[in-house]
Amino acid sequence: MNNNLNNYSNFLQKPVEINTVFSTNPIIGEVIETTDDSITVAPVLSVTGSDYYNSNIDRENTYYLPNSSILSMKEL
Repeated sequence: MNNNLNNYSNFLQKPVEINTVFSTNPIIGEVIETTDDSITVAPVLSVTGSDYYNSNIDRENTYYLPNSSILSMKEL
């Protein structure tokens, strides 16, 4: 799945919205690591409206998401 790695590595250190099979609500956060099989996301603790840049990122409690669980991802 090197194709996914290349696609997801383009999102490193960027604010994203991710839809997964694990949650009915999108995950909003920052991609902090990508591998061949997964990505790690630091989620937003609080969102002020849709303004990601005025939000707090939780870098201590991250989400590990297998690539196969990701339905869609977009940069904010």
